[in-house]
Amino acid sequence: PFVNEVSSARQASAAEVEWLRKNASKLVTSDPRARFDDLRPIGNIVGDARIVALGEGTHGTSEFFRMKHRITNYLAQEKGFTVFAIEANMPEARRVNEYVLTGRGDPRAALSGMYFWTWDTQEVLDMIEWMRAYNASGKGRMEFWGFDLQTPTVAMDSVRAFVRRSDPAYAAALDS
Repeated sequence: PFVNEVSSARQASAAEVEWLRKNASKLVTSDPRARFDDLRPIGNIVGDARIVALGEGTHGTSEFFRMKHRITNYLAQEKGFTVFAIEANMPEARRVNEYVLTGRGDPRAALSGMYFWTWDTQEVLDMIEWMRAYNASGKGRMEFWGFDLQTPTVAMDSVRAFVRRSDPAYAAALDS
């Protein structure tokens, strides 16, 4: 049967509220250009980790992605992180990465070419532009990767091109 999740919610205990008061850190802004002072506690939590997952409460909310951009900026500059990976089509995201690494291509078209409205926003474009500028500055290197396959079209084009180069006789079997 259907369970109403709201009715099963409980109030935090006094001890839990007190723990939060002692351990929570206030984030001052979601502006990716802001100083990092309020992000230092995140750096302490990250420690020497090489992978950090950044989620969001809702897709398409400006503040969530602006904060993701800000934290990525912090992790790159203060912790040496080099890759931003997102739940997006891998081959289409390579086009974004080409721009991030070399400046070649149209970042807005590459972003739109990832097919998913969630990433086709000004906030994501701003982060891509920051990554390109960061790479061009010589201060560090960032890459932009997709780790999903939501639509197979470009991926299959890549497979077909590979087969044509490496085993042309197999092309007919591949298409069948």
